[in-house]
Amino acid sequence: NALADRLLAEHQEIHVLIENHGLQSSDASFILDVIQAVDNPYLGTLPDFGNWCLNAEWGSTANNSCTETYDRYQGVSELIPYAKGLSAKSYAFDDTGQETIMDYARFLQIAIDHGYEGYIGIEYEGSLLSEPDGIRATKSLLEESWASIQRL
Repeated sequence: NALADRLLAEHQEIHVLIENHGLQSSDASFILDVIQAVDNPYLGTLPDFGNWCLNAEWGSTANNSCTETYDRYQGVSELIPYAKGLSAKSYAFDDTGQETIMDYARFLQIAIDHGYEGYIGIEYEGSLLSEPDGIRATKSLLEESWASIQRL
């Protein structure tokens, strides 16, 4: 049951994370309501830069194809106080190496503004690069975005 699971997670010091990944989970206000109702330090979030589609099962916003989205920057801002990790997802890159629909420097500034000091996982869900090349391109974008913020 839910109480037994909660006690086990606490006893084992296991963090249970909610990632925005489509439908209700891509509605940050809904996730916040759940987290605040549970009120347990072992329940947190894993904000994903890309999964903010409210009317698609997996939440992908690739190619700006979703017809109903939650504002990605607002969502990350709302979920990051409970974040135990971040997921830097990318779909495609322009000629300068920037993600075509997401502002990585803006995401990193949100993390800094909220005092986030945890890990950032990297995902590539595009089709123009191989998965390893897409992950490397995303890593480079994160590093360049971080450097640009530090220069400000």
